[in-house]
Amino acid sequence: MEVGEDLLSLLAEEEQALSQQNLEKLPDITLNKNNLIQKYLHLRGLRQQQLTPLGLPKEESLYTKWIYLQNNSELHQLWENLSQALRACQTINASNGMMLQKLTLSNRNAIQALVGKDPTQSIYGPGSASSNISNFNILG
Repeated sequence: MEVGEDLLSLLAEEEQALSQQNLEKLPDITLNKNNLIQKYLHLRGLRQQQLTPLGLPKEESLYTKWIYLQNNSELHQLWENLSQALRACQTINASNGMMLQKLTLSNRNAIQALVGKDPTQSIYGPGSASSNISNFNILG
């Protein structure tokens, strides 16, 4: 549960940084997100090792059904809290992705304007490699 709450908090921090265009915070946030994801994957493996012998299905999509078959209201509440936190993470992450996409597009258009290139054309070549800017007419 702690990892889910930590991720939710971190995504909210990312959302705030993006909405305020405080891009200096993003590298640290990204590093922390990666660390949390690694921690989650490790815990998921441990969970599967311990609970599979007790009948936990290997497919995560079946966890909710298995959990509610257990006669344990505390477990039910923990699972519900975790599920809610993860749904909130998905929503915020999708929103953050859209904000990042808008910022990237805006920055790309600004760079293209600075180098004298039509903003409707990509400054990136095949495979998203940067094009050689020596081919552009630098303004100023």
